[in-house]
Amino acid sequence: MLELEQGWRRYTGGWVAMRLLEQISDEGSKTNFSRHLIRAALDLAVATFFGRNGRIVTVTEPSPGLWCLLGLRYLFLPVVDNDALDKCEEVLRKHVQGVVIVPPNYDFLLREALEHRRPRTAPQVQGLDGFISWRTMFAELDGRWRTERVMRFLFNRYNVHAAEAGTNGSMMIHVPRDTKDLPPATPQ
Repeated sequence: MLELEQGWRRYTGGWVAMRLLEQISDEGSKTNFSRHLIRAALDLAVATFFGRNGRIVTVTEPSPGLWCLLGLRYLFLPVVDNDALDKCEEVLRKHVQGVVIVPPNYDFLLREALEHRRPRTAPQVQGLDGFISWRTMFAELDGRWRTERVMRFLFNRYNVHAAEAGTNGSMMIHVPRDTKDLPPATPQ
């Protein structure tokens, strides 16, 4: 089971996500973790941003690593290479608005390449850590949720998506039942 690091509440959602990702050694499992976490972050956007007005919005997943939310496409590329550029072109050809999510430290590289290829219509490119931090921070602002509630929601939705995909127990995030089960906010 994936465990939260002591003092996790002091850090951004992206930082916490990267510490969880570091607990995984297999590349295929890292890709699956990332996909489930991105989907959970989109669920968080639906619950906090769209849900605050009682609006019913759904996230669809036409293929693994591709999600649609109100016409906006979110594409996760686990590897940034020449094929990634072609995949972006293929997926975003008909859709001007898109967000491409890549492993940490590859967002600048892909952003520059896409802006070179598509100067006027390049999609937004974010590293996984930045995307998760962005979604969790705005969930707090949009939904007026406390950080702990945001993170619990994110982790619980991750576990739901991981379970639906048949993920084994070692890839589930241990979500403490209540505050007294949480690691201390400051290291002891």
